Amino acid sequence: MRRRARIVQVVSDLAKKPVADLRILDLASLEGHYSFEFAASGAQVTGIEGRQSNIDKAEALGEKLHLAVKFIRDDVRNLSVEKHGTFDVVLCLGILYHLDAADISPFLKSVNEVCGDFAVIDTHVALKPHKRFGKYSGWYFTEYVRKPSPVEQESSSWASIGNMRSFWPTRPSLVNALADAGFSSVTEVHYPAMNDMPADRVTVVAFKGQRRQPVVEFSDSSILGEAVPETPPVAATQERSTSQLRSILSRLARSISSKR
Repeated sequence: MRRRARIVQVVSDLAKKPVADLRILDLASLEGHYSFEFAASGAQVTGIEGRQSNIDKAEALGEKLHLAVKFIRDDVRNLSVEKHGTFDVVLCLGILYHLDAADISPFLKSVNEVCGDFAVIDTHVALKPHKRFGKYSGWYFTEYVRKPSPVEQESSSWASIGNMRSFWPTRPSLVNALADAGFSSVTEVHYPAMNDMPADRVTVVAFKGQRRQPVVEFSDSSILGEAVPETPPVAATQERSTSQLRSILSRLARSISSKR
Protein backbone atom coordinates (compact mmCIF):
# COMPACT_ATOMS: atom_id res chain seq x y z
CA MET A 1 0.00 0.00 0.00
CA ARG A 2 1.39 3.38 -1.01
CA ARG A 3 0.03 5.17 2.04
CA ARG A 4 1.83 2.70 4.30
CA ALA A 5 5.18 3.49 2.67
CA ARG A 6 4.47 7.19 3.16
CA ILE A 7 3.67 6.80 6.86
CA VAL A 8 6.73 4.64 7.47
CA GLN A 9 8.96 7.29 5.90
CA VAL A 10 7.42 10.08 7.96
CA VAL A 11 7.78 8.20 11.25
CA SER A 12 11.35 7.16 10.42
CA ASP A 13 12.31 10.76 9.61
CA LEU A 14 10.69 12.38 12.64
CA ALA A 15 11.31 9.88 15.43
CA LYS A 16 13.91 10.89 17.99
CA LYS A 17 15.33 7.38 18.10
CA PRO A 18 15.62 4.40 15.74
CA VAL A 19 12.37 2.68 14.77
CA ALA A 20 13.62 -0.48 16.49
CA ASP A 21 13.56 1.39 19.81
CA LEU A 22 10.08 2.88 19.43
CA ARG A 23 6.89 2.02 21.27
CA ILE A 24 4.12 2.56 18.73
CA LEU A 25 0.34 2.58 19.19
CA ASP A 26 -1.75 1.82 16.11
CA LEU A 27 -5.32 3.01 16.66
CA ALA A 28 -8.09 1.25 14.73
CA SER A 29 -5.45 -1.14 13.48
CA LEU A 30 -7.81 -3.17 11.25
CA GLU A 31 -5.92 -6.23 10.02
CA GLY A 32 -2.59 -4.96 11.34
CA HIS A 33 -0.75 -4.00 8.16
CA TYR A 34 0.77 -0.82 9.61
CA SER A 35 1.46 -2.57 12.91
CA PHE A 36 3.39 -5.39 11.25
CA GLU A 37 5.32 -2.99 9.04
CA PHE A 38 6.80 -1.30 12.10
CA ALA A 39 7.15 -4.54 14.04
CA ALA A 40 9.23 -5.90 11.15
CA SER A 41 11.71 -3.08 11.86
CA GLY A 42 11.88 -4.04 15.53
CA ALA A 43 9.40 -1.60 17.05
CA GLN A 44 7.23 -2.65 19.99
CA VAL A 45 3.72 -2.23 18.61
CA THR A 46 0.27 -2.34 20.15
CA GLY A 47 -2.85 -2.25 18.00
CA ILE A 48 -6.28 -1.27 19.29
CA GLU A 49 -9.13 -2.50 17.11
CA GLY A 50 -12.87 -2.51 17.68
CA ARG A 51 -13.81 -5.52 15.56
CA GLN A 52 -12.89 -9.05 16.62
CA SER A 53 -12.97 -10.28 13.02
CA ASN A 54 -10.15 -7.86 12.18
CA ILE A 55 -8.14 -8.95 15.20
CA ASP A 56 -8.53 -12.59 14.19
CA LYS A 57 -7.19 -11.77 10.71
CA ALA A 58 -4.35 -9.72 12.20
CA GLU A 59 -3.28 -12.47 14.57
CA ALA A 60 -3.33 -15.01 11.74
CA LEU A 61 -1.17 -12.69 9.64
CA GLY A 62 1.21 -12.21 12.55
CA GLU A 63 1.71 -15.97 12.83
CA LYS A 64 2.34 -16.19 9.10
CA LEU A 65 4.89 -13.35 9.20
CA HIS A 66 6.41 -14.52 12.51
CA LEU A 67 5.93 -11.04 13.94
CA ALA A 68 4.71 -10.23 17.44
CA VAL A 69 2.17 -7.42 17.82
CA LYS A 70 -0.14 -7.03 20.79
CA PHE A 71 -3.72 -6.55 19.59
CA ILE A 72 -6.40 -5.33 21.98
CA ARG A 73 -10.10 -5.32 21.22
CA ASP A 74 -11.41 -2.01 22.45
CA ASP A 75 -13.14 1.17 21.30
CA VAL A 76 -10.55 3.88 20.58
CA ARG A 77 -12.79 6.27 22.52
CA ASN A 78 -11.77 4.33 25.65
CA LEU A 79 -8.10 5.20 25.14
CA SER A 80 -6.30 6.21 28.34
CA VAL A 81 -2.89 6.09 29.99
CA GLU A 82 -4.28 4.02 32.85
CA LYS A 83 -5.69 1.40 30.52
CA HIS A 84 -3.16 1.30 27.69
CA GLY A 85 0.05 3.00 28.85
CA THR A 86 2.22 5.48 26.95
CA PHE A 87 3.90 5.35 23.55
CA ASP A 88 6.53 7.26 21.62
CA VAL A 89 4.40 7.47 18.48
CA VAL A 90 0.65 7.20 18.02
CA LEU A 91 -0.79 6.31 14.61
CA CYS A 92 -4.28 7.65 14.04
CA LEU A 93 -4.79 6.50 10.47
CA GLY A 94 -8.27 6.49 8.99
CA ILE A 95 -10.22 6.61 12.26
CA LEU A 96 -10.78 10.27 13.14
CA TYR A 97 -13.28 10.73 10.31
CA HIS A 98 -15.37 7.86 11.71
CA LEU A 99 -16.06 9.69 14.99
CA ASP A 100 -19.04 11.90 15.72
CA ALA A 101 -18.46 15.54 16.58
CA ALA A 102 -18.79 15.18 20.35
CA ASP A 103 -16.13 12.44 20.45
CA ILE A 104 -13.38 14.22 18.52
CA SER A 105 -12.02 16.53 21.24
CA PRO A 106 -12.01 13.90 24.04
CA PHE A 107 -10.38 11.41 21.67
CA LEU A 108 -7.61 13.81 20.61
CA LYS A 109 -6.94 14.71 24.25
CA SER A 110 -6.54 11.00 25.01
CA VAL A 111 -4.17 10.65 22.05
CA ASN A 112 -2.12 13.50 23.47
CA GLU A 113 -2.03 11.92 26.93
CA VAL A 114 -0.69 8.56 25.75
CA CYS A 115 1.70 10.16 23.22
CA GLY A 116 5.28 10.84 24.23
CA ASP A 117 6.65 12.35 21.03
CA PHE A 118 4.23 12.80 18.13
CA ALA A 119 1.03 11.49 16.56
CA VAL A 120 0.41 10.93 12.86
CA ILE A 121 -3.16 11.66 11.80
CA ASP A 122 -4.34 10.61 8.36
CA THR A 123 -7.95 11.64 7.83
CA HIS A 124 -10.62 13.09 5.60
CA VAL A 125 -11.48 16.76 6.15
CA ALA A 126 -14.31 19.01 5.06
CA LEU A 127 -13.34 21.31 2.21
CA LYS A 128 -15.85 23.95 3.32
CA PRO A 129 -17.24 24.88 6.76
CA HIS A 130 -20.79 23.63 6.16
CA LYS A 131 -21.71 23.01 9.82
CA ARG A 132 -20.52 24.14 13.23
CA PHE A 133 -20.00 22.04 16.32
CA GLY A 134 -18.95 24.28 19.17
CA LYS A 135 -15.85 26.14 18.02
CA TYR A 136 -15.12 23.77 15.12
CA SER A 137 -16.39 23.77 11.53
CA GLY A 138 -16.87 20.89 9.12
CA TRP A 139 -19.59 18.69 7.75
CA TYR A 140 -21.43 15.52 8.73
CA PHE A 141 -20.89 12.27 6.87
CA THR A 142 -23.52 9.51 6.93
CA GLU A 143 -22.01 6.23 8.11
CA TYR A 144 -25.24 4.18 8.03
CA VAL A 145 -28.62 5.01 6.51
CA ARG A 146 -30.29 2.90 9.21
CA LYS A 147 -29.14 1.49 12.52
CA PRO A 148 -27.03 -1.59 11.78
CA SER A 149 -27.41 -4.88 13.59
CA PRO A 150 -24.40 -6.11 15.62
CA VAL A 151 -23.58 -8.52 12.77
CA GLU A 152 -23.81 -5.78 10.15
CA GLN A 153 -21.64 -3.46 12.22
CA GLU A 154 -19.02 -6.15 12.75
CA SER A 155 -18.83 -6.81 9.01
CA SER A 156 -18.68 -3.11 8.05
CA SER A 157 -14.91 -2.75 8.42
CA TRP A 158 -14.81 0.65 6.73
CA ALA A 159 -17.53 2.28 8.84
CA SER A 160 -17.96 3.62 12.34
CA ILE A 161 -18.78 1.69 15.49
CA GLY A 162 -21.64 2.95 17.62
CA ASN A 163 -22.50 6.14 15.72
CA MET A 164 -24.71 6.68 12.69
CA ARG A 165 -22.82 9.70 11.38
CA SER A 166 -19.36 11.20 11.69
CA PHE A 167 -18.00 14.73 11.70
CA TRP A 168 -15.20 15.76 9.36
CA PRO A 169 -13.56 18.99 10.54
CA THR A 170 -12.06 21.45 8.09
CA ARG A 171 -8.26 21.67 7.90
CA PRO A 172 -8.16 24.75 10.19
CA SER A 173 -10.55 23.13 12.67
CA LEU A 174 -8.51 19.92 12.69
CA VAL A 175 -5.37 21.90 13.52
CA ASN A 176 -7.20 23.90 16.20
CA ALA A 177 -8.61 20.73 17.75
CA LEU A 178 -5.11 19.24 17.95
CA ALA A 179 -3.78 22.43 19.53
CA ASP A 180 -6.68 22.43 22.02
CA ALA A 181 -5.84 18.81 22.83
CA GLY A 182 -2.38 19.93 23.99
CA PHE A 183 -0.12 19.41 21.00
CA SER A 184 2.45 22.18 20.67
CA SER A 185 2.78 22.27 16.87
CA VAL A 186 1.12 20.68 13.88
CA THR A 187 2.53 20.22 10.40
CA GLU A 188 1.03 18.79 7.21
CA VAL A 189 2.85 16.14 5.18
CA HIS A 190 3.24 16.99 1.51
CA TYR A 191 6.08 14.62 0.67
CA PRO A 192 6.38 11.71 0.11
CA ALA A 193 3.71 12.71 -2.38
CA MET A 194 0.55 10.69 -2.83
CA ASN A 195 -0.98 11.84 -6.06
CA ASP A 196 -3.91 9.44 -5.89
CA MET A 197 -5.03 10.76 -2.51
CA PRO A 198 -8.41 12.55 -2.56
CA ALA A 199 -8.38 16.32 -2.23
CA ASP A 200 -10.31 16.04 1.03
CA ARG A 201 -7.76 13.82 2.76
CA VAL A 202 -4.71 15.03 4.67
CA THR A 203 -1.84 13.64 6.70
CA VAL A 204 -0.67 15.79 9.59
CA VAL A 205 1.85 15.28 12.37
CA ALA A 206 1.05 16.67 15.80
CA PHE A 207 4.04 17.13 18.11
CA LYS A 208 3.83 16.87 21.87
CA GLY A 209 6.30 19.48 23.05
CA GLN A 210 6.43 22.34 25.52
CA ARG A 211 4.90 25.66 24.56
CA ARG A 212 8.08 27.70 24.31
CA GLN A 213 7.98 31.39 25.10
CA PRO A 214 10.51 33.55 23.20
CA VAL A 215 13.30 34.83 25.43
CA VAL A 216 14.29 37.89 23.39
CA GLU A 217 12.23 40.84 24.61
CA PHE A 218 11.13 42.06 21.19
CA SER A 219 9.86 38.62 20.09
CA ASP A 220 6.10 38.35 19.73
CA SER A 221 4.72 35.33 21.58
CA SER A 222 1.06 36.14 20.93
CA ILE A 223 1.10 33.74 17.97
CA LEU A 224 1.23 30.81 20.41
CA GLY A 225 -2.36 31.48 21.46
CA GLU A 226 -3.88 32.18 18.07
CA ALA A 227 -6.32 29.82 16.41
CA VAL A 228 -6.21 29.06 12.69
CA PRO A 229 -9.02 30.97 10.92
CA GLU A 230 -11.27 29.33 8.36
CA THR A 231 -10.52 32.16 5.93
CA PRO A 232 -7.04 33.75 5.86
CA PRO A 233 -7.40 37.27 7.32
CA VAL A 234 -4.60 38.69 5.17
CA ALA A 235 -5.01 38.73 1.39
CA ALA A 236 -2.45 36.94 -0.74
CA THR A 237 0.52 39.03 -1.87
CA GLN A 238 -0.48 38.65 -5.52
CA GLU A 239 -3.99 39.85 -4.75
CA ARG A 240 -2.68 42.83 -2.79
CA SER A 241 -0.22 43.67 -5.58
CA THR A 242 -3.03 43.60 -8.14
CA SER A 243 -5.18 45.77 -5.90
CA GLN A 244 -2.36 48.28 -5.42
CA LEU A 245 -1.74 48.40 -9.18
CA ARG A 246 -5.40 49.06 -9.84
CA SER A 247 -5.38 51.84 -7.25
CA ILE A 248 -2.31 53.45 -8.84
CA LEU A 249 -3.81 53.25 -12.32
CA SER A 250 -7.07 54.71 -11.04
CA ARG A 251 -5.30 57.64 -9.40
CA LEU A 252 -3.22 58.18 -12.55
CA ALA A 253 -6.34 58.19 -14.72
CA ARG A 254 -8.04 60.73 -12.44
CA SER A 255 -4.92 62.92 -12.51
CA ILE A 256 -4.78 62.88 -16.33
CA SER A 257 -8.50 63.58 -16.56
CA SER A 258 -8.26 66.60 -14.24
CA LYS A 259 -5.52 68.20 -16.39
CA ARG A 260 -7.56 68.11 -19.59
